[in-house]
Amino acid sequence: MDQEQENYEYSGRAAPQAVEAEVFFLGGVMQDPNVLSDVVSLLDPEDFFQERHKIIWEALQRLSQFNTPIDVVTLSNALETENKLEAAGGREYLLKLIESVASGANARYHAEIIQKKAVMRRLINVSTTAIREAQDPTA
Repeated sequence: MDQEQENYEYSGRAAPQAVEAEVFFLGGVMQDPNVLSDVVSLLDPEDFFQERHKIIWEALQRLSQFNTPIDVVTLSNALETENKLEAAGGREYLLKLIESVASGANARYHAEIIQKKAVMRRLINVSTTAIREAQDPTA
């Protein structure tokens, strides 16, 4: 169990997350790859709550880096090459992401939501660690 997961269990509350924003963001980028250049620097893979979304975002960033056209075929091929397609949900999930939105028009807004939730998770982790250390009699 990683420290982040352990901290949420310690606090007894659900981690701040915006899975729907993650779905709409990734779907929007895949639906309209032209928005990728506007949002690529906003998010790190670790900002995503769901592991499969982290994997997909990393692959999208790499495709962009190499100026590879982005669509379900190129993305699934890149994930398959890295043996990560199944961990990302498979081709069916990638298609579901694309079908989840009409366009990428709100991708920047969705990225900001994801970013805010990630900052909240990091703050909780730092705070919880500080509380644990303060309560440790051997510290």
